[in-house]
Amino acid sequence: MLCSNNLALSNGSAIDLTRTAEEKTSELQSCQKELSSVRNEIMVLEEKLVEVLMAQSKAAHLEVQLRNASREPTDAGDETQIIHLLLMTHLITHT
Repeated sequence: MLCSNNLALSNGSAIDLTRTAEEKTSELQSCQKELSSVRNEIMVLEEKLVEVLMAQSKAAHLEVQLRNASREPTDAGDETQIIHLLLMTHLITHT
């Protein structure tokens, strides 16, 4: 009787260890999927950041051109300002 109880305990422990290993494996796989998803999200955000930085650079360049154009003593300065404002508005609304 004592031997059969020990065998039962031994088998129960083995089953528990197997179940625990399966649970840990499943948890690890879930974590790996989540990590992969986060990495993909980071890549997308990096691409968007590059786009935003490029748009900001273009806007800064247009602002410099606009300041220079505002110093022009002719009507061409007003037309240039309007064109630059339209371009800046387009850049800002499309980023």
